[in-house]
Amino acid sequence: MMTENIYGNYGPMDNRYCRNKLKLIASWIPQGLSILDAGGYRGLLELYVHKDFYFVVDKDFKSIIEAKNRGFYAEYGDFDKADFSFVGIWGIKFEVIVAADILDLLLNPSDFIEKIKKAAKPGSLFIFSVTNDNTIYHRLKVLFGFGINKTPFNIHYHLRYPTIRQWRDFISKDFQILKIKQWICFGKEKPKWFDWLCVVLARISPSLFARGEIYLCRQK
Repeated sequence: MMTENIYGNYGPMDNRYCRNKLKLIASWIPQGLSILDAGGYRGLLELYVHKDFYFVVDKDFKSIIEAKNRGFYAEYGDFDKADFSFVGIWGIKFEVIVAADILDLLLNPSDFIEKIKKAAKPGSLFIFSVTNDNTIYHRLKVLFGFGINKTPFNIHYHLRYPTIRQWRDFISKDFQILKIKQWICFGKEKPKWFDWLCVVLARISPSLFARGEIYLCRQK
């Protein structure tokens, strides 16, 4: 089992909640398809999915070097600037595009959506993982003056704080959502009975209890 620490936007890989999120994303990817993992750090999704062609784009130079050393196709890309035109050098467009936990880090998420659509084949699958900073926990923190997080100016923290409904409306503008799953996350692992209870609550009321959602989509 992988027990390394922070990996870009995915979080710490010694945290089972982050591993579970990767496993869920991978479970929605049919085998043998070409995959573009936008913000995939050094290729973490490869741990859980058999790949025919797996391409990683990230703005962390070190992660790109490591991904290439591991034998992946990888390129540097600042998602607020990159147009993904460089993927054309490989002579393909992608059948699956994954954008996990990065939309709320971008200056212009709509522009990013337009760019990844151009990198996809007709009928491609899109998988988005989004974060909910409007849980009951976050609402209480704001109410009592603590703020949503302790380090709001850290470059890895969120620029936007959509509700679950706002996320779904945003994704639905360009995509048909085929499946939705909620995910939970804590800084330290909790007993599994507590995880089960939180997952049940997250399904009943995602806006209050889900730390985020994952969407399996097709372009409209």
